[in-house]
Amino acid sequence: MSTTEFVPLQDFDFSVLESPDFKEDSVREEIVMPLLHALGYSSSGLNKITRSRALDHPFITIGSKRKPIQLVPDYLLSVNENFTFVLDAKAPSEGIMTDDNLEQVYSYAIHPEIRVQHFALCNGHEFAFFDVRDKAPLLRFRLSELDRHWQDFYRYATPAAALTSLPILLRTRTQPKQSVEFDYLAVRPPPEITGIKKQTEKRHFGVHGYFTKQVWKVVQTYVNTFTQPGDLVLDPFGGTGVTLVESLLLGRKAIHIDINPLSVFIVKNLVQVVDIAHLRDVFRELKEQFRISEAKTDEQIRHALKRYPYPKGIRLPKTSDVALIEEIFSSKQLADLALMKHLIKQVESGPVQDCLMLMFSGLLNKVNLTYHSSKGRSEGRGDSGIFRYYRYRIAPRPASIDFLKYFESRLKKVIAAKNEISGFIKGTAHNALIRKGTATHLHDIPDESVDYIYTDPPYGSKIQYLDLSIMWLAWLDLPVTEEDYRNEAIEGGEHEKTKLEYTQLLAASIREMARVLKFNRWMSFVFAHKNPSYWHMIVDAAEKAGFEYAGAVKQNNGQTSNTRLSFYELFRRWNFV
Repeated sequence: MSTTEFVPLQDFDFSVLESPDFKEDSVREEIVMPLLHALGYSSSGLNKITRSRALDHPFITIGSKRKPIQLVPDYLLSVNENFTFVLDAKAPSEGIMTDDNLEQVYSYAIHPEIRVQHFALCNGHEFAFFDVRDKAPLLRFRLSELDRHWQDFYRYATPAAALTSLPILLRTRTQPKQSVEFDYLAVRPPPEITGIKKQTEKRHFGVHGYFTKQVWKVVQTYVNTFTQPGDLVLDPFGGTGVTLVESLLLGRKAIHIDINPLSVFIVKNLVQVVDIAHLRDVFRELKEQFRISEAKTDEQIRHALKRYPYPKGIRLPKTSDVALIEEIFSSKQLADLALMKHLIKQVESGPVQDCLMLMFSGLLNKVNLTYHSSKGRSEGRGDSGIFRYYRYRIAPRPASIDFLKYFESRLKKVIAAKNEISGFIKGTAHNALIRKGTATHLHDIPDESVDYIYTDPPYGSKIQYLDLSIMWLAWLDLPVTEEDYRNEAIEGGEHEKTKLEYTQLLAASIREMARVLKFNRWMSFVFAHKNPSYWHMIVDAAEKAGFEYAGAVKQNNGQTSNTRLSFYELFRRWNFV
């Protein structure tokens, strides 16, 4: 077997990364060293690994004797005593795309004693390879998929290639040719996924609340199991975009469709590339302007409400504690929100303004009268009646938060999320389609063009998404039409849809999914309804549309309650020919 055919870490159990005992030193010894050895480097010889070499910082000193600060890169790789690239290991709990980690290893690469063009980071979960001239990684992949990236990685990082520039293939970020034959028919359902830590990924938690959110680890595992890099993944009930984001991170193409404009707003602005430094600068100016103009006295609040527009006169669902949208806010909350929206709209249109509006929308959940602080916790650590009870329920003791403090917290959370994903999606916007639409009419998706469908549809009368999104849609000026309400696959709600209407809409959606999915490809349909009749309806509609039912896998969502379980129904579109 040639070196390029040998793929390291094939027998490595990546579930151990979830253990608190698997730390940075474990990443070094059990993951990084086998990788480097497989590339052709060793602790001695011409292709050498130099570990933890101390370097004097070229600019910064400490103390009266001006002693230089020490820089200690984990690995320096060299060929014939010429450094080729520098690599740093991080603990599995650390993100490799954070500003601090990138700046740290970048400083090693440009050090006067080193001066290499490339540097790399590895946290056990993933590996990223950079050129010092570009913040976006030239190559980034999950190590659990190393077999699909190994030949390309070997060509880029092996000693024979490391002294030359990386090929154009990486700079254009086109999909590499598959090095491993992928047999879709041989795919089997993934096992029950354990050790789920629901809020560990910044890209899915902290940016913006929503009524339901798929477990990122489950989605990632399923996309990884049923597809290969370059495949097209569809979620026609896209929600917060977990399917789209995880697909993009795994090197797939993805389509996100949802009838709720709020869903589309969140996902588009989450994955949009933004200049973080410029965003910070604009935010500082915005914060100062808010402090100068903030209404504090009753008279100032009345004046602000006359000067700055805000939503009013819009009726809330009949289940709400109050009738009109302005009644779920105090006068002070309305004045603060109206001022901040006015200031954001003065910012030049583009990614920075869009990002600020995402932060503004995410803060709405805390700045309304349905929000209350949880017992024994700080003012900002609470819950919203909209998400807890799925109705506009005024809190017995509404919380009053420091508006600017928590708006700045939005900034930190959004930046953290973008740092997690920007390296994967920069320059690959063409790999994502995000649009408002109904799953019953996937009109712009050609027949048999999708490689995999992962979707989590509404569960009957559990959540009325459009009704409950009124607060956000009104502040964001996002319209909803009567046709949207007619096509929303729910039971009940303000339009009092029947169970029959719900099942008909869901069945129509399944038929559309069958139309766009390729033969002998898979669909995962998440089901968490307590009424088994809905499950039978789904299976029956899928089989009539040309799917073969392959079974179900039970997964939990990372919470301790045994009732928080979902069944992941698995179907294959069968080729009868």
